[in-house]
Amino acid sequence: MSKNPQRSLTFNKLPILDKTLVVLIGFLPWSIFSGIFFGNVLHISGVNFIKELLLALLAMLVGWQYYQRKLTPKFDLIDMSALSFVVILTAISLFHGLSLGHYFYGGRYDFEWIFALILLKHAAPLLSWSYARFANILFWSGWVALALWIFIRFVVGVDVLLYFGYGANLSNWTLGWQVPIYHGVEGANVQRFQGIFDGPNPAWAFLLLYIPLYAAYFLPRKTYHYLASLGGIVLIITLLYTYSRSAVLGLIVALAIVGLYHSRTLFTKHRKTLLITGTITSIIVVLSLVFFNERLSELILRKSSTDGHALRMTNGINSFLEHPLGQGLATAWPAYRYVSSEGFTQNVELQQGTNKKLEDNKIPESWHIQILMEGGIFGFAAFAAFLLLIAYKLVKYDTFLFISWTAIAIMAIFLHIYEATFVALLLAILVGIKLWSPQLNQHK
Repeated sequence: MSKNPQRSLTFNKLPILDKTLVVLIGFLPWSIFSGIFFGNVLHISGVNFIKELLLALLAMLVGWQYYQRKLTPKFDLIDMSALSFVVILTAISLFHGLSLGHYFYGGRYDFEWIFALILLKHAAPLLSWSYARFANILFWSGWVALALWIFIRFVVGVDVLLYFGYGANLSNWTLGWQVPIYHGVEGANVQRFQGIFDGPNPAWAFLLLYIPLYAAYFLPRKTYHYLASLGGIVLIITLLYTYSRSAVLGLIVALAIVGLYHSRTLFTKHRKTLLITGTITSIIVVLSLVFFNERLSELILRKSSTDGHALRMTNGINSFLEHPLGQGLATAWPAYRYVSSEGFTQNVELQQGTNKKLEDNKIPESWHIQILMEGGIFGFAAFAAFLLLIAYKLVKYDTFLFISWTAIAIMAIFLHIYEATFVALLLAILVGIKLWSPQLNQHK
């Protein structure tokens, strides 16, 4: 399939396929906020499923285009690894005789964003807009969302979120309760920045996607460098206010890989940029040590949180060792909470301080361990191959997307971060379109 020549069309002249994708990308940064507002204030449920409806419409439009043009999709190793993952987890679920709810909720979390990536990978040559045009939609929609974050956090105060459907039960993660206006850190007396999302970790994941996109947008430009630098500093400060340790680790690992892979180019052509970046980073680290010195132990070590994560991750690994071939879809958190009434009841009891047995056994606190529990060794192997094959493509041809892809994958070792479906879908859409790029495929 050849590259579409009509890449400069205005929105009004775009085909319905492109328009649907533009609406989906523009809506996703606002999906959590709108879902909470419509659900808790206007009492209109189902807004959270708008993204699924738009994705389904996209799939039908792409299928129709392939049928009309009599095109045959070409599959590669990335497609095959994704298909293998879906087939393996579905087969395991069938073997264990799981209910339809397991397929619906488990598929929504485990398959939806992967499906979106593969769909956009094959839809890209049908699109009238280029990758850059769609990325710009996310850039501006995300920028407005972030501006609202900052305005609420530092100008009017987070209490205003109470009027938009957020709850006053601070730091509460319990299913069925309102999303709190903010989460704290036990013993540190800080507000973890979550913006208009449903927690600081999804906020961090969004920033891991947005900041590289921001850098890719401004670095090639020869104007507005000072303004862009100021915006970048604000984003980094905002990022630090989320106090997410796993996200920091993910970003460091992704940047280290990029540094090693492109070390010759970085030190010969971008020495000044590295020096400036290193200086700014050092200043931020020093200031953090000065202002948060007395709270560093609580902010970094967080004994109760760390111990709880370690216990649940260990239990998750033990569960995998007991069932090395997997237990099927939605047999672990996050999807398990929707298929088990016992899980919901147990969460209510947790709020009253009774026991943690079910939580500790069903919440592995890691997306990767969750996949091990659900898909066993073969399901995890297919999932890991999917992640690594894409990372291998991106590291050579799109450094910024590689940083986002890898940092979020590392973050997922310690969190169920793909549970933030709006971030997972945005990442999948951008990566899917980019994977079709002739630049990434010219060496096949």
